[in-house]
Amino acid sequence: MSEEDWLHEFKDQIVCVDLKDGFVIYGTLSGYDAGSVSFINADFHDPREANSSKEVYALETKSIGVRVNRKRCRIDRNNLISICLITELE
Repeated sequence: MSEEDWLHEFKDQIVCVDLKDGFVIYGTLSGYDAGSVSFINADFHDPREANSSKEVYALETKSIGVRVNRKRCRIDRNNLISICLITELE
């Protein structure tokens, strides 16, 4: 299995992605390649500027939906730490 194959199970689904720089992306994974990962209808969120903890914000997003602030965005694949389906947040 190639390195990019593991993202296939998340394609076209709403995910939560933790990035190395502390940001979190909530949104639909729309594509990926060897160097980047793309999202649509995404919330590019900086937990350091939030009024709630990272965990509380994640559960609120799971409950009320993604607070879209980016129609499309792409990140460097090397910045990705973890990814999960939003339905798997607890």
